Amino acid sequence: MKLPPRAALAAAFVIGCDASPEAPAARDAAADVTPLDAADAAPQCPLRDAAGTYALSTEHIRAAGLERTFTLAAPTAPCGALSLIVVFHGDGGAAGRTQHFLHLEDTTLGRAVVVYPDGLPLAGSPTGSATTWDVATAPDRNRDVALFDAIVATMRARFTLDPRRVFATGLSRGAYFTNQLGCVRGDVLRAIAPNAGGGPTAVAGPDAGTIAYEGVTLAVCPTSPVSAMVIHGDVDTTVAPAEGERARLHWEHANGCANVREAVEPAPCEASTRCRAGQRVLWCLVPDLGHLYWPAFRESVWGFFASLP
Repeated sequence: MKLPPRAALAAAFVIGCDASPEAPAARDAAADVTPLDAADAAPQCPLRDAAGTYALSTEHIRAAGLERTFTLAAPTAPCGALSLIVVFHGDGGAAGRTQHFLHLEDTTLGRAVVVYPDGLPLAGSPTGSATTWDVATAPDRNRDVALFDAIVATMRARFTLDPRRVFATGLSRGAYFTNQLGCVRGDVLRAIAPNAGGGPTAVAGPDAGTIAYEGVTLAVCPTSPVSAMVIHGDVDTTVAPAEGERARLHWEHANGCANVREAVEPAPCEASTRCRAGQRVLWCLVPDLGHLYWPAFRESVWGFFASLP
């Protein structure tokens, strides 16, 4: 996909993408961590009213027979059973640059481990040799789904994680992949927050197929639906806002919500109404925002994740 000229910073983080989703590492099916409830966690949270501090490191991991890397932001004073947030960059991006730009961990007050994986070039991708994410290959053969599985298993072994609080977010192609993970790893993820992407697309398997909803063709997913905060700029000329709208429709339908929304904080977000108990779908169409992170991304996304039961 050809991108319009942009400022250097934008180009570094938000290379465009288009809608399109090898053997995965063994999944850590048994969560051997007992989650703490709010009362248990409170005495262990001295950072509740102060910014947490994090140790940054470049980590190596093997998934689907490939050596992969990611930047890890680990709290130096963990606050109770931790959330895990995995952040996927856009085409041409890199883990270290994304972390340096976002600092998502700064908003979590010691309550989350944040992982920024590095993508790899993908043969046949429209982006050629740029780092990207595989949003087309079936999950049992998808190298990047395998990477996600390996990251979750590794973080569970190293930290006291609450297995109910695993989240994913991403920009551009990273947002497409985030939606895809929500479709094929809904049994692991609690919620997702795609920014400037679409999807998910149909996957292979016994439950493969599509369904029509509000005049749009949506994928049928093999796992339970996740809550979603769908963010898109209303002047995005790289990934049209209609793609974000389609993602919103998908999660709205999957979570049994009504196609009716009401204004909520943070503005300009709207929440779909009458969703299944405990599930939320937010649509944040940001005025005058192009193919970029929403300036309120950090605080808004963590606030959404933290608000979920």
